[in-house]
Amino acid sequence: MQWIANDKNVRKTSREFGIPHGTLRYWAKEWEANGPPAELNDKIANDAYEFVHHANRVREQAMLKLEELIPEAEVKQLSAIATVIGIMDDKIRLASGLATKRTENTYVLPSKNDVQELMVAL
Repeated sequence: MQWIANDKNVRKTSREFGIPHGTLRYWAKEWEANGPPAELNDKIANDAYEFVHHANRVREQAMLKLEELIPEAEVKQLSAIATVIGIMDDKIRLASGLATKRTENTYVLPSKNDVQELMVAL
């Protein structure tokens, strides 16, 4: 589960737990292909719930502190707290299975002249 908390970084998790890199990579491939072992499903769900609950409290405390400091704080202090709020929000969304990024697509249509040329060619 720490592998997931580490954004699926095998090397970092391997170092943190002293598990050989090759072993952890094998387990990660198995999890990617077949999902976690059935006996861990309840533990994963419980740990995720506890993390989200704790992270929500931390985010709320940071938001309260930010609101308290706004009138007289320096930009540096506000920026640091705002960063904590953003990080906690991302982690909460990730642990909750919600989207963590937004993708935008831009389409450029042909000009009027290009369309006219295509129509003439048909």
